[in-house]
Amino acid sequence: MLYAVTTDLHYDLKHLWKEQPSLFLERLNFKSPPFLIVIGDLVSFAEENLEKAFQYLKGFKGTILFTPGNHDLWTKSGNSFDIYTKFIPELCEKYGIYYLDDKPFIFSKTAIVGNIGWYDYTFRNPDIGYRLSVYRNKIFPDGSEWMDRRFIKWKFKDEDFTFYCIDKLKKQLENVENKVEEIVLVMHHIPFKELVYRKPDRMWTFGNAYMGSKRIGEEILKHKKIRRIYCGHSHQDVVADINGIYSRCIGSNYRKKSVEFFEIK
Repeated sequence: MLYAVTTDLHYDLKHLWKEQPSLFLERLNFKSPPFLIVIGDLVSFAEENLEKAFQYLKGFKGTILFTPGNHDLWTKSGNSFDIYTKFIPELCEKYGIYYLDDKPFIFSKTAIVGNIGWYDYTFRNPDIGYRLSVYRNKIFPDGSEWMDRRFIKWKFKDEDFTFYCIDKLKKQLENVENKVEEIVLVMHHIPFKELVYRKPDRMWTFGNAYMGSKRIGEEILKHKKIRRIYCGHSHQDVVADINGIYSRCIGSNYRKKSVEFFEIK
């Protein structure tokens, strides 16, 4: 069975895309995959923009599986957790899109398990000399902001929501392990340091603290039926072998959209 997987489409910024949205759909449909997995940051501000993106994705000729990213949960006056647990699943149901954060998708002997993931600063580099409180404030040393500071609105500290995601992921994986032969895991944020893109730039290094969580990766490696892992978020393409598991951070960015097709027999 053929699957297509992509991330970080940022459909509300489609005017920045290198290719026309209609041509991107043609690229998705060319190989006729029955399933498309979209792993986060489909839009910013889901309350305003997600329905338009779902209407656009109706042009895909198959079943869509979706897990959100941090941008999808941005809100100007609402509650990000309500968007995650109520608004997005209700809209998915309206458009016939499978919401992976609610329940794994099982087809034949394979489960697709999805989770937004989050960040807990475990990818920060202590060598650049900033205390944990600086990262929590989400203001870069040059004065720019990590925009979740303004637009993620909920009661959680980042570490607490990361643990929430880990607990949810653990339960989902345990629920499917005895039902399938293999698991494909997808999440927006990055679960392994090997998938974090690095370059000799102080601000980039600072920003890597917001890429994901090594604690999520530690939970993943406890589950032996996982065969593939896909994530996004960084807009940088990185491929790694993690304990024998094919793992890829799909490098879609605001201009260029990346897709991987993979087949499960």
